[in-house]
Amino acid sequence: RLGAGGVETAAAWDGAGWSAVLVPAATGGPARLVARGAREDGRPWADSLEAALWSVGAAAPFSPAAFATVSVAPDAVYEPGTLVTRVEPMPLEVAGLSVRSEAVAIGPTRWPLRRPALLAFALRAHESPVGVDLYRRDDEGGWSPLRARWDEAAHVFRAEASALGTFALMRDERAPAVTLRRPPRHAAPGPYSRWALEARVRETGSGVDAAASAFEIDGVREPSEWDGEEGVLRWRPMRPPAPGTHRVVVRVVDRAGNATRREGVFVIDSQRR
Repeated sequence: RLGAGGVETAAAWDGAGWSAVLVPAATGGPARLVARGAREDGRPWADSLEAALWSVGAAAPFSPAAFATVSVAPDAVYEPGTLVTRVEPMPLEVAGLSVRSEAVAIGPTRWPLRRPALLAFALRAHESPVGVDLYRRDDEGGWSPLRARWDEAAHVFRAEASALGTFALMRDERAPAVTLRRPPRHAAPGPYSRWALEARVRETGSGVDAAASAFEIDGVREPSEWDGEEGVLRWRPMRPPAPGTHRVVVRVVDRAGNATRREGVFVIDSQRR
């Protein structure tokens, strides 16, 4: 059984976890969530969690933490219900990101939304917003940036979230790791050119800014494509460069503005072009 606010409801197993529809006596304040059951050998077990309950679809925003405000409009949900929120401590650093706030968990995470929830997270006083974004923990345990908008007057980051979950402010202070790959010295035969120049990119923070990242060949910036699935920045000209030695510069920028620059040379074989 699962319960909150003194009311318990029988839980159902969906193959992945236990769930129940909770109808507490009141919403908008602290509550203790409880779970009770029995093991296979009949021995009882119980667990509890301190949280806060909020009405889903209420017109007014609510504050699950002193630094965070959430708004779920009445037309943003398919049916009314209750959200469960709690504040979680965070380590100083997560996956190369500098943590700038505690985490706020908003659930149930699988609650379908018709329209995004609106989030506003305040940055600590006198702290610079440069490189900071609001992140959501994904299903694999990583963190994805929401591209939050900085509101200078209110000193808060504002973002839309198409799914509920766990959110925190973090700063990306590390530039992407970039490795130039050695290109072929000649083009393979075929009906069209498959020659390409590539740079391997490892970016674990705010993500690569594809529009700001590019190759420069012999002093000329060239159109470059970002392959996010492979983690590769690629220049694929219609025809391979002319035979000889060419100077290459690649610059990769993340969405926080951190940039990495790598330089090198490559050679095109004049006999097997």
